[in-house]
Amino acid sequence: MKPKQRLIQKPDLPEELLIRSLNELTDNSFIEMAKYDHTSSSFTASHVGFEDVFFTNVNMSQSKFPFSSWTNVLFDTCDLSQLDFQGARFRRVEFRNCKLAGVNFSQTDMQDVRFIACEAPYTLFGNAILRDGELVDCLLKGSQFIDTKLDYAQLDNVVLDDVSFDFTSLKGMDLRSCSFTNIHLSEKELRGAIISPEQAISFIHLFGVTVKQT
Repeated sequence: MKPKQRLIQKPDLPEELLIRSLNELTDNSFIEMAKYDHTSSSFTASHVGFEDVFFTNVNMSQSKFPFSSWTNVLFDTCDLSQLDFQGARFRRVEFRNCKLAGVNFSQTDMQDVRFIACEAPYTLFGNAILRDGELVDCLLKGSQFIDTKLDYAQLDNVVLDDVSFDFTSLKGMDLRSCSFTNIHLSEKELRGAIISPEQAISFIHLFGVTVKQT
């Protein structure tokens, strides 16, 4: 198992942020030092940037933010369902108690990103990079990690039912606290992961191995 190089950096927001109204966004917009509370709207804008921003109780479901940039951002109790983040860049971002069903994180570059107590079924992480990140107490049912690079990523008490890890190495990842009834991966993707004895039995059946007493 790879040694953990450093602790995951959390968003470090200023104590006082200006409360603003988020009414519209255009391509290449840049927003910093702001707090958005109880906003409900859907936006479409590419290459937008957010830095030192706190979103709380915000509903931006079905918005589209391709190739956007998010630095030092906290999402708390937000509904981001079916939001499109394709090609976005995340640095020191935390999603806390958020609804993330069907979110598209494909081709994103994430570092120091945390998902805490989020409902994130059917999310897409295809061709994404997650460095020094963690998912804790999350539901990921039906999500897809296809050709995803997980570099010092951590999973803690995550529901992985019907999750696909095609062409995604789980080497060094500790899955013992995670739960699943069915999972999609090959022996190659699982090689080097840390699993519990109970999970080992499930994987034996998954790989078509029959165990018989002598």
